[in-house]
Amino acid sequence: SPAGANPTPWLPCPRREGVWCAKYGDRISASVVNQRVPFSYSDTAPGFVVSPGARVLCSYPNDGGTMSKTCASAPSAAPWTRTGCVPGCHKGGSGFKNEHEGPYSPDALQTMMYQHIKYHSYDNNDRCRQGNGCRYNEVVLDAAAWADS
Repeated sequence: SPAGANPTPWLPCPRREGVWCAKYGDRISASVVNQRVPFSYSDTAPGFVVSPGARVLCSYPNDGGTMSKTCASAPSAAPWTRTGCVPGCHKGGSGFKNEHEGPYSPDALQTMMYQHIKYHSYDNNDRCRQGNGCRYNEVVLDAAAWADS
């Protein structure tokens, strides 16, 4: 595989130096899909069916910009080194918003899906630069729990 690539893409990105995605290895992003909103992050890449028991950290009714929401100071550092920081969700302080753009708390998936259907599922813009209309939602899962299952 290419240098810096994740050789096991079904697992969280390895948290070690030299791997481009190491600072995101504390979370996995997913989408909730159903018959009304069957949109995922990629229109071409395969996906996984995730157990309803997966540990949700937060969710967004659109692309949450989660790559900018990091907690660890270094790729190999403990992922939750900043007090109150939740990987992919918030850096502490502001917390969960549970309204319009999010982030939504783990127990607010139903509210997030309502917002997704109402405001985002048929946006068909390309502000996320994925070439698919940005019609997906983003659910951030705990990578440690994912790797342990």
